[in-house]
Amino acid sequence: MAFGADPGLRAVERDVIIVAGQSNALNWHAAAAQLPASPQDARILFWYETGAPPERAAAKPINATSGAQWTRLQGQRQEPFVRSEREFFGPEMTLARRLAGPGRPLAVIILAYFGTTLARDWHPDATDGNQLYGRLQREVSAALAGLLAAGVMALGERMADAWRRLTSNVSLHE
Repeated sequence: MAFGADPGLRAVERDVIIVAGQSNALNWHAAAAQLPASPQDARILFWYETGAPPERAAAKPINATSGAQWTRLQGQRQEPFVRSEREFFGPEMTLARRLAGPGRPLAVIILAYFGTTLARDWHPDATDGNQLYGRLQREVSAALAGLLAAGVMALGERMADAWRRLTSNVSLHE
């Protein structure tokens, strides 16, 4: 996404919401067409990767991805179509809309995969399985780097500390 042409975006301390998890965070059953439009969506940045975990879909998720690029908050599209709703949304939509407000710039990152387990796939120290905690770390790091490089996010002290922890070998759950 070319942020430079958008006068509404500037380098500010931007709250970043991270949604990560299993099929409930994915939510293929929620039809995007039934979601009322909101003018807030155009102000909320969105990075997503959802669907089948890598073990089931090679290195690329089969459901929906923003292609390692920032976009605006929107429903996701299954490509290829698997089941339920082709155009869908997860809990990130209502969460971001509820938290967004005047003077509160937001960015949302979601990584959600069906058929995964916390004990095996999301464990921070996993050496087999999908190793999704490590994937989450890499995606969040790439997403934040993209915001900084585009000049639409300034790191506050709390965010800078969280990013240092995220990109180091220190687990965020400590």
